[in-house]
Amino acid sequence: DSLCVNTAIRQRQLQFHWFADWTPNLETYTYIRAGWHNPLPITDYSPHSITFEPYAYQSLSFIARLGWKEKKYDGFFSRRYTYSSPYPVLYLGFEAGHWSLSTPHAPSHLYSHLRLMLTQQTQLGVGGDISYALQAGIIFGNAPLAKLWHADSNQGYTFDPYRFSLMHGGDIIADRYITLHTEWDGQGLLFNNIPGLRWLHLHELIEAKIAYGYCSDTYRSYLNTNPTPHSLYAEIGVGIGNILRVS
Repeated sequence: DSLCVNTAIRQRQLQFHWFADWTPNLETYTYIRAGWHNPLPITDYSPHSITFEPYAYQSLSFIARLGWKEKKYDGFFSRRYTYSSPYPVLYLGFEAGHWSLSTPHAPSHLYSHLRLMLTQQTQLGVGGDISYALQAGIIFGNAPLAKLWHADSNQGYTFDPYRFSLMHGGDIIADRYITLHTEWDGQGLLFNNIPGLRWLHLHELIEAKIAYGYCSDTYRSYLNTNPTPHSLYAEIGVGIGNILRVS
Protein backbone atom coordinates (compact mmCIF):
# COMPACT_ATOMS: atom_id res chain seq x y z
CA ASP A 1 0.00 0.00 0.00
CA SER A 2 1.23 3.48 -0.77
CA LEU A 3 1.76 5.99 1.98
CA CYS A 4 -1.18 8.36 2.46
CA VAL A 5 -0.75 11.79 3.99
CA ASN A 6 -3.46 13.88 5.60
CA THR A 7 -3.07 17.37 4.16
CA ALA A 8 -5.03 18.89 7.06
CA ILE A 9 -2.11 18.51 9.46
CA ARG A 10 -1.76 20.55 12.61
CA GLN A 11 0.77 23.33 12.25
CA ARG A 12 1.90 26.27 14.34
CA GLN A 13 4.07 28.84 12.67
CA LEU A 14 5.58 32.28 13.24
CA GLN A 15 6.30 34.15 10.01
CA PHE A 16 8.01 37.39 9.00
CA HIS A 17 7.30 38.68 5.49
CA TRP A 18 9.16 41.44 3.66
CA PHE A 19 8.15 42.68 0.21
CA ALA A 20 10.15 45.12 -1.93
CA ASP A 21 9.87 46.78 -5.36
CA TRP A 22 13.34 47.32 -6.83
CA THR A 23 12.34 48.47 -10.31
CA PRO A 24 9.01 48.76 -12.15
CA ASN A 25 9.64 45.19 -13.37
CA LEU A 26 11.43 43.47 -10.47
CA GLU A 27 9.94 42.66 -7.07
CA THR A 28 11.08 40.33 -4.31
CA TYR A 29 9.48 38.51 -1.40
CA THR A 30 11.37 37.29 1.67
CA TYR A 31 9.91 34.95 4.29
CA ILE A 32 11.38 33.86 7.61
CA ARG A 33 9.42 31.03 9.24
CA ALA A 34 9.68 29.00 12.43
CA GLY A 35 7.23 26.44 13.76
CA TRP A 36 6.34 22.77 14.04
CA HIS A 37 4.22 20.12 12.33
CA ASN A 38 2.28 17.37 14.09
CA PRO A 39 1.62 14.65 13.10
CA LEU A 40 3.34 13.91 9.81
CA PRO A 41 5.16 10.82 8.57
CA ILE A 42 8.84 11.74 8.30
CA THR A 43 12.09 9.89 8.49
CA ASP A 44 15.21 10.05 10.61
CA TYR A 45 17.07 8.64 7.59
CA SER A 46 17.63 5.20 9.05
CA PRO A 47 16.70 2.41 6.62
CA HIS A 48 12.91 1.97 6.41
CA SER A 49 12.40 4.21 9.43
CA ILE A 50 9.16 6.17 9.65
CA THR A 51 7.94 8.18 12.62
CA PHE A 52 4.80 10.15 13.31
CA GLU A 53 6.39 12.36 15.95
CA PRO A 54 6.22 16.16 15.62
CA TYR A 55 9.17 18.04 14.22
CA ALA A 56 10.32 21.65 14.54
CA TYR A 57 11.66 23.71 11.66
CA GLN A 58 13.12 27.07 10.68
CA SER A 59 13.37 28.30 7.10
CA LEU A 60 14.32 31.28 4.96
CA SER A 61 12.62 31.76 1.59
CA PHE A 62 13.36 34.25 -1.17
CA ILE A 63 11.28 34.79 -4.33
CA ALA A 64 12.12 37.16 -7.18
CA ARG A 65 9.42 38.06 -9.72
CA LEU A 66 10.26 39.67 -13.05
CA GLY A 67 7.45 40.95 -15.28
CA TRP A 68 7.10 43.56 -17.98
CA LYS A 69 4.45 46.21 -18.67
CA GLU A 70 1.90 44.96 -16.14
CA LYS A 71 -0.77 46.85 -14.29
CA LYS A 72 -0.70 46.32 -10.53
CA TYR A 73 -3.21 47.04 -7.79
CA ASP A 74 -2.05 46.93 -4.17
CA GLY A 75 -4.33 45.94 -1.31
CA PHE A 76 -3.77 45.08 2.33
CA PHE A 77 -0.79 42.67 2.27
CA SER A 78 -1.76 41.65 -1.27
CA ARG A 79 -1.18 42.63 -4.87
CA ARG A 80 -3.31 41.97 -7.93
CA TYR A 81 -2.09 41.88 -11.51
CA THR A 82 -3.98 42.42 -14.75
CA TYR A 83 -2.38 39.96 -17.13
CA SER A 84 -2.75 42.15 -20.18
CA SER A 85 0.98 42.10 -20.88
CA PRO A 86 2.07 39.84 -23.77
CA TYR A 87 5.45 39.29 -22.13
CA PRO A 88 6.38 36.30 -19.95
CA VAL A 89 6.60 36.50 -16.16
CA LEU A 90 9.58 34.83 -14.50
CA TYR A 91 9.68 33.58 -10.90
CA LEU A 92 12.89 32.41 -9.23
CA GLY A 93 12.68 31.00 -5.70
CA PHE A 94 15.10 29.64 -3.15
CA GLU A 95 14.38 28.14 0.28
CA ALA A 96 16.84 26.91 2.89
CA GLY A 97 15.77 25.28 6.13
CA HIS A 98 16.65 23.31 9.21
CA TRP A 99 14.50 20.74 10.99
CA SER A 100 14.68 18.10 13.70
CA LEU A 101 12.36 15.82 15.61
CA SER A 102 10.90 17.24 18.80
CA THR A 103 12.35 14.38 20.84
CA PRO A 104 15.38 15.08 23.08
CA HIS A 105 18.81 14.83 21.44
CA ALA A 106 17.29 14.31 17.98
CA PRO A 107 19.71 14.96 15.10
CA SER A 108 19.14 18.01 12.95
CA HIS A 109 18.91 18.08 9.16
CA LEU A 110 19.43 20.74 6.49
CA TYR A 111 17.72 21.10 3.14
CA SER A 112 17.37 23.62 0.32
CA HIS A 113 14.90 24.01 -2.54
CA LEU A 114 15.59 25.83 -5.81
CA ARG A 115 12.64 26.44 -8.14
CA LEU A 116 11.81 28.33 -11.31
CA MET A 117 8.49 29.16 -12.97
CA LEU A 118 7.69 30.87 -16.27
CA THR A 119 4.16 31.98 -17.19
CA GLN A 120 2.74 33.79 -20.21
CA GLN A 121 -0.55 34.58 -21.89
CA THR A 122 -0.45 35.32 -25.64
CA GLN A 123 -3.26 36.69 -27.77
CA LEU A 124 -3.89 34.87 -31.06
CA GLY A 125 -6.16 37.46 -32.63
CA VAL A 126 -9.38 35.87 -33.87
CA GLY A 127 -8.01 32.52 -32.62
CA GLY A 128 -8.46 33.47 -28.94
CA ASP A 129 -5.49 33.22 -26.60
CA ILE A 130 -3.13 30.61 -25.23
CA SER A 131 -1.47 30.56 -21.82
CA TYR A 132 1.12 28.34 -20.20
CA ALA A 133 2.95 27.86 -16.91
CA LEU A 134 6.26 25.99 -16.83
CA GLN A 135 7.69 25.02 -13.44
CA ALA A 136 10.85 23.13 -12.46
CA GLY A 137 12.71 22.57 -9.21
CA ILE A 138 15.23 20.50 -7.28
CA ILE A 139 15.63 19.78 -3.57
CA PHE A 140 19.01 19.26 -1.94
CA GLY A 141 19.91 17.78 1.43
CA ASN A 142 17.56 15.88 3.75
CA ALA A 143 14.08 17.37 3.63
CA PRO A 144 11.03 16.23 5.64
CA LEU A 145 8.10 14.82 3.71
CA ALA A 146 6.12 18.06 3.86
CA LYS A 147 8.98 19.93 2.16
CA LEU A 148 9.22 17.57 -0.79
CA TRP A 149 7.40 18.54 -3.96
CA HIS A 150 3.83 17.24 -4.12
CA ALA A 151 2.08 17.48 -7.48
CA ASP A 152 -0.89 19.85 -7.16
CA SER A 153 -4.02 17.74 -7.39
CA ASN A 154 -7.47 19.28 -7.45
CA GLN A 155 -9.17 18.11 -4.25
CA GLY A 156 -12.22 20.31 -4.67
CA TYR A 157 -15.08 20.66 -7.15
CA THR A 158 -13.91 23.84 -8.88
CA PHE A 159 -11.63 24.10 -11.88
CA ASP A 160 -8.07 25.29 -11.30
CA PRO A 161 -5.85 25.71 -14.39
CA TYR A 162 -2.72 25.14 -12.31
CA ARG A 163 -3.82 21.84 -10.73
CA PHE A 164 -4.25 18.35 -12.15
CA SER A 165 -7.98 17.71 -12.28
CA LEU A 166 -7.95 13.88 -12.13
CA MET A 167 -4.92 13.32 -9.91
CA HIS A 168 -5.21 12.09 -6.33
CA GLY A 169 -3.30 13.80 -3.54
CA GLY A 170 0.16 12.32 -3.05
CA ASP A 171 0.29 10.58 -6.44
CA ILE A 172 3.63 12.22 -7.26
CA ILE A 173 6.09 13.12 -4.52
CA ALA A 174 9.56 14.05 -5.73
CA ASP A 175 12.72 15.99 -5.05
CA ARG A 176 13.28 16.82 -8.75
CA TYR A 177 10.37 17.82 -10.94
CA ILE A 178 9.08 19.68 -13.97
CA THR A 179 5.49 20.52 -14.94
CA LEU A 180 3.78 22.23 -17.85
CA HIS A 181 0.21 23.58 -17.88
CA THR A 182 -1.24 24.92 -21.13
CA GLU A 183 -4.70 26.23 -21.98
CA TRP A 184 -6.28 27.51 -25.17
CA ASP A 185 -9.29 29.83 -24.88
CA GLY A 186 -11.16 30.18 -28.15
CA GLN A 187 -13.20 33.16 -26.88
CA GLY A 188 -16.23 32.15 -28.93
CA LEU A 189 -14.41 31.22 -32.14
CA LEU A 190 -16.87 28.37 -32.76
CA PHE A 191 -19.87 29.15 -30.52
CA ASN A 192 -20.31 32.64 -31.96
CA ASN A 193 -21.10 31.06 -35.33
CA ILE A 194 -23.90 28.86 -33.98
CA PRO A 195 -27.37 30.47 -34.14
CA GLY A 196 -29.02 30.73 -30.72
CA LEU A 197 -25.72 30.41 -28.80
CA ARG A 198 -24.09 33.61 -29.96
CA TRP A 199 -25.73 35.79 -27.30
CA LEU A 200 -24.39 33.55 -24.49
CA HIS A 201 -20.77 34.51 -25.34
CA LEU A 202 -19.48 31.04 -24.49
CA HIS A 203 -15.77 30.23 -24.69
CA GLU A 204 -14.17 27.04 -25.98
CA LEU A 205 -11.46 25.67 -23.68
CA ILE A 206 -8.81 23.03 -24.33
CA GLU A 207 -6.14 22.25 -21.76
CA ALA A 208 -3.13 19.95 -21.62
CA LYS A 209 -1.03 19.26 -18.51
CA ILE A 210 2.01 17.11 -17.84
CA ALA A 211 4.15 16.45 -14.77
CA TYR A 212 7.39 14.56 -14.32
CA GLY A 213 8.93 13.81 -10.93
CA TYR A 214 12.06 12.00 -9.80
CA CYS A 215 12.20 10.65 -6.25
CA SER A 216 15.64 9.77 -4.88
CA ASP A 217 16.28 6.45 -3.20
CA THR A 218 16.55 8.20 0.19
CA TYR A 219 12.89 9.14 0.09
CA ARG A 220 11.56 6.15 -1.86
CA SER A 221 12.77 3.77 0.85
CA TYR A 222 10.09 5.01 3.25
CA LEU A 223 7.45 6.37 0.86
CA ASN A 224 6.95 2.87 -0.59
CA THR A 225 6.31 4.31 -4.05
CA ASN A 226 6.65 2.75 -7.50
CA PRO A 227 9.57 0.40 -8.18
CA THR A 228 11.22 3.07 -10.35
CA PRO A 229 12.07 6.57 -9.13
CA HIS A 230 10.44 8.18 -12.18
CA SER A 231 6.81 9.34 -12.23
CA LEU A 232 5.06 10.73 -15.31
CA TYR A 233 1.48 11.99 -15.48
CA ALA A 234 -0.44 13.72 -18.28
CA GLU A 235 -4.01 14.76 -18.88
CA ILE A 236 -5.98 16.63 -21.52
CA GLY A 237 -9.40 18.20 -21.17
CA VAL A 238 -12.02 20.22 -23.01
CA GLY A 239 -14.60 22.53 -21.52
CA ILE A 240 -16.89 25.51 -21.90
CA GLY A 241 -16.06 28.82 -20.23
CA ASN A 242 -17.92 32.02 -19.46
CA ILE A 243 -21.14 30.07 -18.76
CA LEU A 244 -22.15 32.24 -15.79
CA ARG A 245 -21.58 35.55 -17.49
CA VAL A 246 -23.69 37.13 -20.22
CA SER A 247 -22.42 40.37 -21.75
